[in-house]
Amino acid sequence: MSENPTQILEKSLQSLAVCLETPVIPGEMVEWAGSVRKALDAAEPILRRNIDTVHKTEYEQILHEDRGLSHRVEALRKGDADSLTRLDGLKKCLDNLTAKAQRKGPDEQAVDDDVGGFTDQGLQFVIHAQKQEVGRKTWLQEAYNRVRGGGD
Repeated sequence: MSENPTQILEKSLQSLAVCLETPVIPGEMVEWAGSVRKALDAAEPILRRNIDTVHKTEYEQILHEDRGLSHRVEALRKGDADSLTRLDGLKKCLDNLTAKAQRKGPDEQAVDDDVGGFTDQGLQFVIHAQKQEVGRKTWLQEAYNRVRGGGD
């Protein structure tokens, strides 16, 4: 049985988190950055595709079922845009970090603080994207199950 797009996204975010959480071994900063880049490059098209297809379709379903959730859908759409902005920023930051590490050579300690900040930024991105997925699922389910009054 094949995985659905949401499961594929969740796995790619988990893989990225593992790369980010992996300690940088002295002398292997460039290799670590390469692993993170590979995970980012794998996650990006999956995230973009899910936002353009799955999220868009499900946001329309939420609005069709319950217009009262329009403010939630708007917040989710803004969150999706924020995810893409964060992803682009993360890629640029990683490029800068990699270039700096290559210039420093064996003196990678000079970029330790940068690595820590980048790792935090990356994990915040992963958490944000995961939170978006949970929010989307929650509001879709709520749109179908919500009691809308009408009384006895």
